[in-house]
Order: sequence, then C-alpha cells, then structure tokens
Amino acid sequence: ASQTTMIWDENPHSLSATLNLLSETMNLYLFIFTGSIVIYSIYEPNYDKTTAQPDLYCNKAFYLCAFWLTNVTYMLLALLFLSCCCCRQREPDSDNETQTLVR
Repeated sequence: ASQTTMIWDENPHSLSATLNLLSETMNLYLFIFTGSIVIYSIYEPNYDKTTAQPDLYCNKAFYLCAFWLTNVTYMLLALLFLSCCCCRQREPDSDNETQTLVR
C-alpha cells in the first residue's frame, strides 16, 4: 500500500488521467452498445418516405453507413481481442535475466 501511495504522491496527475481514461472507455462502450440497439432493432428499416408512417422512414445512405460502421467496429474489436489473447508477454527471469514466455 505504501508503494501505491508513493506512486500517486510522485505523480498527482496519474490518478486523474487514469480516471479520465476509465470514463472515456466506459462512454465508448455505452455509445457502441446504445448504437447497436438502435441500428439492429430496426434492421431493414423503411427507406420509402412516402409511406403511411413517415416517422419510421430512414435515409438509406445514413442507415447503411451506421450499420456497416458498427459491424466493422465489432470486427476490429474481435480482431484486437484475439490478437491480445494470442500474443505472449515476455518477462525477465529473476535468476539469470533471460526471457521466459508468460501465458
């Protein structure tokens, strides 16, 4: 506990930066989750503006752009997750300073 206190005392902005990063990450997850609900819940919306219910109309270009950007975001997140899971970190061995693989 004293090491943690010493780290925060030496750099008072690191706690603020950590909390800011956590807040931004949570906002990003909420934004993606909320957008996914909106986009996927109305999948294949009405693109015809002249229907009896004009409130349910979606611009085709905007909707398809949002739909595919969301899909690409999920694909990139999956790729990032898989690459992080497949990569191994190297950690120095305490005895002879050689590199060992850590799973």
